[in-house]
Amino acid sequence: MFRKRTGPPLTDAPPAYTPTAQTTPAASSSRASAGTTTALGDDDRFAFLRSRWDEVADVLRAVTPICAARDDDGLDVYFLNHRSPSSRAAPPGKAAGGYYNVRDAAAVTRMFGATQPNGCTPTGKRLEEILDAYLKRLEAAPSPKSVKSMNVIVITDGDATDDPAGVLIKAAGHLNKLNAAASQLGVQFFQVGRDARAKEALQELDDGLSKHSGRDIVDAVTWDNTSRGGPSLTAEGVLKVVLGAVSRRLDWKPMGGGR
Repeated sequence: MFRKRTGPPLTDAPPAYTPTAQTTPAASSSRASAGTTTALGDDDRFAFLRSRWDEVADVLRAVTPICAARDDDGLDVYFLNHRSPSSRAAPPGKAAGGYYNVRDAAAVTRMFGATQPNGCTPTGKRLEEILDAYLKRLEAAPSPKSVKSMNVIVITDGDATDDPAGVLIKAAGHLNKLNAAASQLGVQFFQVGRDARAKEALQELDDGLSKHSGRDIVDAVTWDNTSRGGPSLTAEGVLKVVLGAVSRRLDWKPMGGGR
């Protein structure tokens, strides 16, 4: 996920972005936007080409002010390997090492300026840290309904080097025990590029998780601007998928007839 950190003023204006809130689905926006949006960026040094790394930054620059307009908390941002240098403690219900309450494109520019792709792809480990912190907050609350729902946007270009499926199944089971609403937590994976193994792994997560846990919390989408005519990752596309997934979960009934 990406979060805002303190830093010197930018000397150059951030790359331009085009607000897309007017073109995103509106039917479910009031309920869908009530949740906290968390972004998890893949900074694996083997997976990301510079063009794709810049593409992710551009999308987050566009998404961030839209999220901030819908939610006073803005956007939380984390990377798989990089940790925020801030010494302050993580807010309640949030994992350490993130950039919290990011509200503008300039903050995203500073974050990416301080981060270089490095390391492997520990998607499961980082997701576990993020989800565990959130689930502990749900447990401590009088009711899960009193805690904002969370939408986790995972942008990746490579096959995970650990086991995100096990982490997600565990989280789904935890939500079932808490009798949390189907819309309490959602994880959307966006694959940038054409890594066949990564695509297959993400598709298995999308198709198989609800069968194992009785709860549908995962969606996976592939974006590829490297081939002629292929779709590219855009802020509008990300928001449409997130809002659509939340709307679908609001109407989805888990196994056993519960809600």
